[in-house]
Amino acid sequence: MSGLRATIEASVLKALLGLPSSVQRALLRRRVELDGQTLASEIQLMLALQRITREPKMEGLPIGGGRDSLVRHASLISWNQPIGAIRDLMVEGADGELPARLYIPSSRLGPDPAPTLLFLHGGGWVYGDLESHDGACRHLAEQSGVQVLAVDYRLAPESPFPAAVDDAEEAFRWLAKNADVVNADPERLAVGGDSAGG
Repeated sequence: MSGLRATIEASVLKALLGLPSSVQRALLRRRVELDGQTLASEIQLMLALQRITREPKMEGLPIGGGRDSLVRHASLISWNQPIGAIRDLMVEGADGELPARLYIPSSRLGPDPAPTLLFLHGGGWVYGDLESHDGACRHLAEQSGVQVLAVDYRLAPESPFPAAVDDAEEAFRWLAKNADVVNADPERLAVGGDSAGG
């Protein structure tokens, strides 16, 4: 996708997502419903824009292109949620160190150890990284008042299964042993994520 096209798409999408929900719903031809649940209007607008611009679906791209597409789409909707602090660090994985990012909510900037969630991003163990889930982790930390430690585990096919699972397990062991490094309360640690990371 050309740089100009990407810039125009991002501008249009941000303008559409900035509209009130009632206006967003009015712009949609039909609501997408499944099992009595309605897909959020923001997601429906994003998918409609993807169809209009004839952008290929992520799963139809080579793995590298799909990874880039996921990061780009995530950046369009993340809105850079304000947060108390962010710290990049390295944690132990099953086969060496892994990049990680600690999200500290505004309510936890003091010296008291904080409850901490080890967050494992989704993406079918093939897609996703710290950037693709930055907005989600910011929002989760700031809205919950819980620190979030996101880990950039190894992905397939470069690192076949069970590499990602092994990294997740080792990262949790690292967090439990090094809670003081991230000001985590060792009695209040949790693991969670979305999709494959969940």
